[in-house]
Amino acid sequence: MLLLKPFIKLFRLLNSKKAAHEIAWGVAFGLLLGLTPGNFVLKFVVLFLILLFEVNYAACIVSAAVFALFAYLLDPVFHALGWFLLAEVESLGPMWTTLYNTPVVPWTRFNNTVVLGSLIISLALLYPVYRLSLAGINYYRTVFAERIKRIGVLKALKLQKVWNFVKIFVPHGR
Repeated sequence: MLLLKPFIKLFRLLNSKKAAHEIAWGVAFGLLLGLTPGNFVLKFVVLFLILLFEVNYAACIVSAAVFALFAYLLDPVFHALGWFLLAEVESLGPMWTTLYNTPVVPWTRFNNTVVLGSLIISLALLYPVYRLSLAGINYYRTVFAERIKRIGVLKALKLQKVWNFVKIFVPHGR
């Protein structure tokens, strides 16, 4: 049940009256968090942007977890792009040297091929993922929301709440 809790919250979020653009930006920023490797400086910048803009946190957390599952599968692509930008394109060499000699930028580990490739790809996908998420949320709300309510999924979730309340009063071990 613990693993399903974020998805249940996301399902409730999709059925709520929250603004669709906030949820879509949450999914897009979750892409940035999920695809970029565990780097403190990059994650801190993304978290700062999340706090700065109107972003839904639940959508961000769930999408970051989902995109992080796929990030390891995309590491060869990230490495290839990072290698191309760092080693193959010689005209970028002076820029990389200047960035490496600045005070804070080397902490981002941009000189790692996977980090650079994932950052470039996730930044390139940020706006398209936002637009696709926005279209998907609006489509879900106009087409599927009523069908799902009729099926009874929400009724089952409400029964789960009642059961959790009843479990408090039932003695354990009997």
